[in-house]
Amino acid sequence: MSDYVYIDLSWHAQLPSKWELFYREISLNLRKDFCSLIDDVSSSWDDSLDGWLASASMRDQYSSRLFHDIVTLVMLKNYNHEIKDGDSIVIDDPTMFAILNIYTNNNQKKIQIIWSTPLMTRMIKSIRTLLSPLRTHFRIFSEWLTAKLGSLDYTPNLDPNKDLIVIDTFAIPGFVLEDRYYSGLWELLSQQDKNKVRFIPQFSEMTLNQIYKATIDIKQHPERFILKDQLIKLTDLLWAAGHWYRRNKINISRVDFSGFEITPLIRRELSSASALNGALRGLLNYRFVKRLSLLECNVVKAIDWFENQGIDRGWSAGFRLFLPKATTLGYQGFSSSAISTKPTTAEQRAGVIPQTIAVMGSAFIKPLREFCPDLNVTVAPAFRFKWVWDFIASHKNPNTKPIVIIALTGEVTICRKVLELVSEASKEMTEIEYKIKTHPRAPLSSIFLKDDSWKKWAINASRSLKEEFSVATLVIGTEFSTVGMEAVSIGLPTIFVVPQGGVSGLMPEGVPDTMWSIATDVDSLVQLVPEFVEMSNHDSNILKLAGEARSYMFEPVTNQTAIKFITA
Repeated sequence: MSDYVYIDLSWHAQLPSKWELFYREISLNLRKDFCSLIDDVSSSWDDSLDGWLASASMRDQYSSRLFHDIVTLVMLKNYNHEIKDGDSIVIDDPTMFAILNIYTNNNQKKIQIIWSTPLMTRMIKSIRTLLSPLRTHFRIFSEWLTAKLGSLDYTPNLDPNKDLIVIDTFAIPGFVLEDRYYSGLWELLSQQDKNKVRFIPQFSEMTLNQIYKATIDIKQHPERFILKDQLIKLTDLLWAAGHWYRRNKINISRVDFSGFEITPLIRRELSSASALNGALRGLLNYRFVKRLSLLECNVVKAIDWFENQGIDRGWSAGFRLFLPKATTLGYQGFSSSAISTKPTTAEQRAGVIPQTIAVMGSAFIKPLREFCPDLNVTVAPAFRFKWVWDFIASHKNPNTKPIVIIALTGEVTICRKVLELVSEASKEMTEIEYKIKTHPRAPLSSIFLKDDSWKKWAINASRSLKEEFSVATLVIGTEFSTVGMEAVSIGLPTIFVVPQGGVSGLMPEGVPDTMWSIATDVDSLVQLVPEFVEMSNHDSNILKLAGEARSYMFEPVTNQTAIKFITA
């Protein structure tokens, strides 16, 4: 039997267990160095908004493979001794293929570099990549035209004698007039403050028909909304479309990292379509602010739902140039360990982020400054999590069957791993009742498992998290989700299932680990579940701990905090 190893370095591929641990270790340790690298590269386009909106500067490890590729290169260098002659490295990108061939030749090891996909598949993928920008441009134009047609008789209700506060938000199916992102804010404002505030909705996850109907609904409330698409002109769309050409003209010098020349990777990202949608919408936000500055209005404050994506950077850059007297505030009403959501010093210097960023609890101040130590951070109400202050978990009769809620994330690969582990562990814990709470981005139809024992578990995608938690004894959470934080804050012990360990961002630093833990495999899950069930049923200290965690992570939503958010 051969001892040769196949190391699949394709994006989103499953690594062998040992290499998975190596990858996670380097991913965690490389965060700051990677951000410094991007800052250095980006310094050459301080005055180019197109550069700041390109994939190369976004640091998004989910939409772009740049971070993944750099991690794999460092991993191969650091653990070169683990690779032997005859082993194979699988890759799915031509740029990485060329770099790895140079690497293997320099190391004089007989390692085979293998394409993960056949030639025909690569050709089809290349054609799709070429067509992707056209689809993106057509989609944005269609949305703009649809919104224009739906608001032909619309006129913004603006008083030049009154201060104006504009709030960037998203209109999604089911949440058009009712705001999902600043839930309850409008209702808490006084009439005087309402007269100052206008929401600027960005249509998202909608069909053209839904956009048309949403526009009709929104224009009936000019005292509350400004329709962005009505102000944006066709010339603005044509200018934004030039981003594709302008960014490809950006010159970059040689880039080296950890002994590798990665200039080809940076050039690939500059021309990548992965961030094009966000870039175009960011450029349209930029021109929207220009159009807004030409109206008779006195904008004193601009609040942005801040994820540090292209759409946010265009918004901030627009206010910096066209309405410089307006105070800019970015609101992070969510928790994320993703490096892209945390601003860097170079982004601050370039003016593509807000002057101040508000987080939903004091727990998130320090993490947000990870790459920009002097970032101005404040605390604002946790609008989306108001329910945790109105709800305390009721502890079940120890004689009843424990109920475990498996709260899944929007990442299908993570969901699959979690369900595999829990399904296997459940065979040794038959006294437990399991319920699955799915994420809208990852329905169970998208998760394929060999073991289908989990299909007998109760699944109700329509029930709210509050409803699910009202019957729960214990919560099993995942990476990249606030569900665990919500559970702990209302008194529900939580186990994070993280296959093969090595994770960050599960819980803010400072939250005691009494009520939460990490399970990396079946054995640890089987051990932890009974312990936490016992805690849920008998530990009288839970509610006290929950209250402390809640105050630390989720700022209360009150009249006072809401008004301060608007006016401070």
